[in-house]
Parts: sequence; C-alpha cells; structure tokens
Amino acid sequence: MQLTLYDQLASRHGEECVGTEILSGNGLPIDVVVKHEDETYSLYEIKTSHDPRICIREAIGQLLEYAYWPGGGPVVKHLVIVGPNPMDDEAEEYLTELKGRFGLPIRYDHHPLPG
Repeated sequence: MQLTLYDQLASRHGEECVGTEILSGNGLPIDVVVKHEDETYSLYEIKTSHDPRICIREAIGQLLEYAYWPGGGPVVKHLVIVGPNPMDDEAEEYLTELKGRFGLPIRYDHHPLPG
C-alpha cells in the first residue's frame, strides 16, 4: 500500500517532493511525507485494518505526535490517515468534529490493499 501511495503522490507532486519512512523530529518514521511548494508538509500514516474506525484510532496519535511534538514537527498542511476501506458516516462525522472543534487539518484517504 505504501508503494502504491508513493507512486500516486510522486506522479502528482514530483518524486523530489515525496518520501517514505522519513524520520520525524522526534526520530520516529512517518510512512509517507509530501513537501509542498510553500514549505509545508502533508504527513500520511497508513493503517491496514478493514475498519476505518480502527485505522483512525491507530493513526491519529502518531500523526499528532509527528506534527506537534515540541521541537520536532514541520509546518503541517495535512494529516492524512490512509486505510483500505472507505469511511462510513460515523467516521466521517468524527473527523468533521475533530476538524471543527480542534482545527486539525486531518482527513482520511481510502487506498485499497494491493492484490
């Protein structure tokens, strides 16, 4: 899934702007990172559970730490949770609440597992 996502993002943003397993400021690897022209970044965390709720639960803490841990995070444009199945209405409502209540630039992208 990581390679497929990398290929899609590299074709959209250019290979020089996309990386995998990039170390965050606190030394932990981020699955996929996109550097934008305005020096902001999109951070992608890939989860393979078939339940989008579990993907969100597992990814959100990691993304928040990568983006906002003191002294370590880049300027973030998007926090992206990547899962193999589309979100249901409740998951959609949950992410909308997080965006509205906390101003998080978070979203969920559906990328089917290869095979």
